[in-house]
Amino acid sequence: MTREQILTEARSWVGTPWHHQGRLKHVGVDCVGLIVGVASALGLRFEDATDYQRFPDGVTLAKELARQLISVTEPLPGDVMLFRVSRLPQHVAFCSPLGVIHAHQGAKTVVETALSQAWRSRLIGVYSFPGTV
Repeated sequence: MTREQILTEARSWVGTPWHHQGRLKHVGVDCVGLIVGVASALGLRFEDATDYQRFPDGVTLAKELARQLISVTEPLPGDVMLFRVSRLPQHVAFCSPLGVIHAHQGAKTVVETALSQAWRSRLIGVYSFPGTV
């Protein structure tokens, strides 16, 4: 799988409304649902779970990312970025050349935006799908 394929698919979700535990492009998706949806569309292995609260258990989220993906030190386009919202990790996004592609509750939609200093300071992990080139 190429990083460009991941980016193209992630960008095709831009404009999808934000919806807690949503998994459907153009209908509704949350940040985890975006990762799941992109992976599924590209035939990438990523196990889904929808048994989380509006503010997910960050410990479980981080463990699942580490279990299913490959931890890397520097984000490249198409990688999954893990952010803390409060003290714990609770948000994921795709790295893009512009910054991030994510289902953002505040924006009420999937957006591609610059990686602001506020988000940059909350970045706590970066992961690649196995076999990504």
